[in-house]
Amino acid sequence: MKKLALVMLLIFIAGMMPLFPTASASGGEVHVAYFYAADCRTCVEAEPLIKSIEENFSFVKIERYDVNEYYSLYDDICEKYHADHAIPTAFIGNKWYHFEVEEGNINETVNEFKKTIQEYEDIGGVESPVKDGSKIVFPREVCILQFYNFSNENESLEASKFKEAFEENITYVKIDELNTSLGINMDNFENICELTNENVSLPAVFVGNASFHMDDKNISRAVEEGKKFELTGVQCPEWKGICIVFFYNPLCHECTEAKDKLEGMNSRYPINIQEYSTLSPEGSDMLFKYYDAFNISDEEMGSFAIFIGDKYYYKLSQFDELEQEIKKYVDTGLPCPNPSEEGNAEKTLKGFTVLTVMAGGLVDGVNPCAFATLIFFVAYMEKVRHSKKTLLSIGLLFSMGVFFGYLLIGVGLMEFYYGIDKIGAISKYIYVFAGVFALILAAFNVWDYFRIEKEEKTLLQLPKFLKRRRGRLIKILTEDRGIALLSVIAFATGLGISMLEFVCTGQVLFPIMAVIKSSSPLKMIAFGYLILYNTMFILPLLAILALFYKGYSSEKLGEMQKRGHGTVKLMTALILAVVGIYMLLYIM
Repeated sequence: MKKLALVMLLIFIAGMMPLFPTASASGGEVHVAYFYAADCRTCVEAEPLIKSIEENFSFVKIERYDVNEYYSLYDDICEKYHADHAIPTAFIGNKWYHFEVEEGNINETVNEFKKTIQEYEDIGGVESPVKDGSKIVFPREVCILQFYNFSNENESLEASKFKEAFEENITYVKIDELNTSLGINMDNFENICELTNENVSLPAVFVGNASFHMDDKNISRAVEEGKKFELTGVQCPEWKGICIVFFYNPLCHECTEAKDKLEGMNSRYPINIQEYSTLSPEGSDMLFKYYDAFNISDEEMGSFAIFIGDKYYYKLSQFDELEQEIKKYVDTGLPCPNPSEEGNAEKTLKGFTVLTVMAGGLVDGVNPCAFATLIFFVAYMEKVRHSKKTLLSIGLLFSMGVFFGYLLIGVGLMEFYYGIDKIGAISKYIYVFAGVFALILAAFNVWDYFRIEKEEKTLLQLPKFLKRRRGRLIKILTEDRGIALLSVIAFATGLGISMLEFVCTGQVLFPIMAVIKSSSPLKMIAFGYLILYNTMFILPLLAILALFYKGYSSEKLGEMQKRGHGTVKLMTALILAVVGIYMLLYIM
């Protein structure tokens, strides 16, 4: 017991170190990470304010980062601080300030910033939030320890009230909940009481060196104590427990069931669950580092992943085996397994997704709406009477315009799908809608196939008023003009036409973007696949241009398009059916 108490004492003192001056703060220096841009007007206007702060506070060291050069670092630090993506912004310890000169409260912001600087100087300084120009070491959480019996309804209710109050009033907080029905946690409780010279009855909460019995009258006192540590945070002790690293997708039914099972085990065993959502960039990247460390093959990758010691579990049927593994370490504890330095989330987008993206882009490209536009464009270009090489270059610029226009639409859809993850459980129904929408469109395309066989008008096509506007637009913009101007107009026309036609072509892109998002939480990876999709989308347009260059007239090209109309409808139906089924299975 004495050895354990000594270990706990050292751990707890280490956790309290941020409250005292540290060598990393260079003898009382207050370090600030300041993000700006040289070409930002607001940053230029704010610069005199920043310089005046440097002149008036000799102990302040402002490290400047131009977001044009350090955008990845800026994006990461904003995410960690939950800060607005706006410049100029200063990060200091656990706080951040955005300086908007045009806003009426700029003086109030500057005064708050100066007050915070002085507070950090009073406690002995603070190191920079950015270490070695790349590693983000702030914000640091305020550790709260809650000891109560999980199976006692009254104690659990009081604990939830305290937890809610802490989370509402302390910006960065980490709450460790310890079940006192387990002997090991009662030992931890007694040691903490001894180390802090506190005599408190259960259920109890520890904030720094202070403790409070968990009842309603102590909630506000405990919160006020916690707010004292907001500047630098307080680390949590490392308890002797069994560490489990758990990765799951919150939209996955099987994952939710696995999460419930683990939480149930938490009431019976001293386990410490480190959870990661695979929908977050951090979680996805960490998962593949663990896969690499454990040499997990593609066949062993499930909808969730559990790592404990040197063991790996990924099926609900393995939970009995997992429980037996936990029992081995109840008395001794088990540290967290270490991830590999290698491995990244790019492995998630391959196989089915690659083929689906390529097939979807190609099918979308031969969509009659998109196909007819270039034929229409070629027909008018024939009347301009320029050389074929000139018309080819103009046609390529038109295709580039279509590419970038469709890319902008795709980016908008990508932001939509990544944004819905923030609205919680409702996001699941968006994916349900995407799947059902794809299946409905697949049915309509099959219906259109039979209507084409009967030489009837199709249901899924560009509305007449948009067709007329498309024709007028191309006719006006391709009148006899100089080559340079015609080239610019061709690109602008392609850009505008692609957005105009999204009413018709979007039937494929909308569900395909759902597939891309479901396969990767990383925007950069998803953007790469969006580029692939758009490349496939314009291939048919480039093929038509090549045929035109070889001597095919717009009439012949139009006839080819009509002959393949029905086949395209069936191909579109097949792709949409596969995508729809995939999306519905994904959220089950």
